[in-house]
Amino acid sequence: MTSISVFVFKFFPINRMFSFFKKKSLWTRKDDKLWVKKAAKYKGICDDLPKTLPIPEPFYFVITFFKQTQKELQVIFDYKQTDYEVLDETTGFEWMLVKPRKIYLADARIFENRQFSEMADKIFFTGIYFFFAEHYPKFSEEEKIFNWLNERTQKTEIRFYASLEDPFFNIFGSENLKETMYKLGMTDEESISSPMINRSIENAQKKIDTKVTAEIKTNSPEEWVKINMR
Repeated sequence: MTSISVFVFKFFPINRMFSFFKKKSLWTRKDDKLWVKKAAKYKGICDDLPKTLPIPEPFYFVITFFKQTQKELQVIFDYKQTDYEVLDETTGFEWMLVKPRKIYLADARIFENRQFSEMADKIFFTGIYFFFAEHYPKFSEEEKIFNWLNERTQKTEIRFYASLEDPFFNIFGSENLKETMYKLGMTDEESISSPMINRSIENAQKKIDTKVTAEIKTNSPEEWVKINMR
């Protein structure tokens, strides 16, 4: 374990929860990737996406919680000439049975779409990969997605991408963390991953859950923090 990972582990206190009777999930979560700069995070997402889709190809979804994040990724995907399509919660999903070869940039509300759930259950033989371009400040919102995944029957893999420039981290004094990570030798292009980071972020989200009981939805994470954390 790197000294950077140890520092992040200590930076956010964590509580471990154990459940001995929980059914084994068929989906897996890879460790979060954390960068210092948001631009490096977006580059990391692009680097992790396949350049050509394998056959039979699994589905690749890049998920955002805020419209502003989706717009920023559209600019980057256009610049990199990524073959992608934008989806939202109103999209029809019959095409999933045909398996067109694209990357799908989607609003997290697609998990509330019944047809998306029905189609996802019919493509278990190909698998689905979800790349979450950000964390939602409240854990309860991400927990809804985890519950959705628990109900699926196909191979699914997810990963969250984050940067210390994301407004969520500003709530917990990210400037001090940035300075420490630089002193430890981390560069803007490097990311760190650790199960402890996942748990630490989750614990921080749960603290926000207890503080924000009358949430106001916004189009950008900056607005969310400004309005809901004042």
